[in-house]
Formats: sequence, structure tokens, C-alpha cells
Amino acid sequence: MIKDHVDILFGNEEELKTLFAEDDFYKALDLVKPLVEIAAVTRNAKGSVVVNGRVKILSKPKKSTTSSIRPVPAICMPPVFCMA
Repeated sequence: MIKDHVDILFGNEEELKTLFAEDDFYKALDLVKPLVEIAAVTRNAKGSVVVNGRVKILSKPKKSTTSSIRPVPAICMPPVFCMA
């Protein structure tokens, strides 16, 4: 189903591991790579990972301060699409 209907996959580490019934994050990442054009996965304190088949981009988390957090108005079209 993913291969035929999903181009870009967004999720967190636990969702990805659950999707593939895999305990190892990197094994689950290898399983998703051939199925989608891009997968973007958040990993909490470990940062995030973006893959597009052959390339893996790892991003370390950045420490933020409360002064940098501002509300962003969003335009949403329930249940799926939101644009900030």
C-alpha cells in the first residue's frame, strides 16, 4: 500500500518501527527507503533523519529557548491539510 500511494512519509521513530514491526530503527529506515521518494522521521532528543532512497541526512537536535517560540497562525482544511 505504501509503495503505490505514498510519495513523502512523515512520522516519528516509534511510528516507523511500528509500521514495519521492527525494533531496530535503522532496519526500519532501510525498509522504508525503497518504498517512498522521501521519508522524514523525528527522533526526539536524537534529532531527525531524512532519507530519499540512497541518501541519509541526519540532523542533530537544536536547543531552543522559550523566547524563540512564537505562535504561528495556521490555515487548516480538516482533516488532512494544514499550512502555516
